[in-house]
Amino acid sequence: MAKHERYSAYTYSGFPWLGDIPEHWGLLPIKRVSTKIGSGKTPKGGSTIYTDSGVLFIRSQNVYDSGLLLDDVVFISEDIHSSMKGTEVYPDDLLLNITGASIGRTTIAPMN
Repeated sequence: MAKHERYSAYTYSGFPWLGDIPEHWGLLPIKRVSTKIGSGKTPKGGSTIYTDSGVLFIRSQNVYDSGLLLDDVVFISEDIHSSMKGTEVYPDDLLLNITGASIGRTTIAPMN
């Protein structure tokens, strides 16, 4: 486990589940620092609709705390992608797995 230097001063966060936080940190509701909060979609047909090329389709199994693992990516057609509006991923988006064995894994979408 990595060792990190402690901050010089801490203060109670106001939330028992969070405990103390560094004194210079602030707390904001996530809705104040985000433009959209939503969940992804699974296209109808599951894996039968995946193609060898087209639009990259990020699945929860691609999301790791260390970044996106793209060694087993799949693609979907432009038509299916168009039918799933609102699920596009943009650079610097925070991706958070909310179900399954990988629940809690997070990463920031890369710039490319």
